[in-house]
Amino acid sequence: LYNCQYGDNGSTPTEVTTKDMREVVKQLKGADGIMFEPRIAASRDIGTEPVRAAYWCTLHTDLEVDLEELPNFQPVHKYAHPAMAKPGEIGALGNLRILASSVGSLISGSPDVYNMFCSARDAYGSVQIDKGMVQHIFNDAKSGGTSNPLWQYSTQGWKAFAGNKILNDSWIVRARATLDS
Repeated sequence: LYNCQYGDNGSTPTEVTTKDMREVVKQLKGADGIMFEPRIAASRDIGTEPVRAAYWCTLHTDLEVDLEELPNFQPVHKYAHPAMAKPGEIGALGNLRILASSVGSLISGSPDVYNMFCSARDAYGSVQIDKGMVQHIFNDAKSGGTSNPLWQYSTQGWKAFAGNKILNDSWIVRARATLDS
């Protein structure tokens, strides 16, 4: 857990700053976390920049404006190769590539506190449902035969396997921030 502390909005945690995000990266690097994404090399296109090798940071879309105002924030349209951005990616800040979602983690309060989950590669593992067998089972009322004389009941369900597991706690940092006032 990391609470943003270098902002000046007077809340605890404060709004996100470049220094706070550097502290998060420092924690991931200090734990020997492996970066997800390789460096995106420079191109000859005018107004674009290379992108550093990076960890991923997932956050709520409400934080986009605060991030875009940070001096070192690099929006996707300035990537040397913007087509290499992932769906939902809004930009990069140092060694973090940022994914934003309207269903990002938010704790309502006064003020609202936003969770930003920053992780290294192999911090967690998952088994995808589409890699295994999924069964949809439907029995209509008539399939009950004589055991269901009034044919009143139908059943429907599905079964599948899926699993998620944190593999290394020190490769995931939950950073908390409030909005700039």
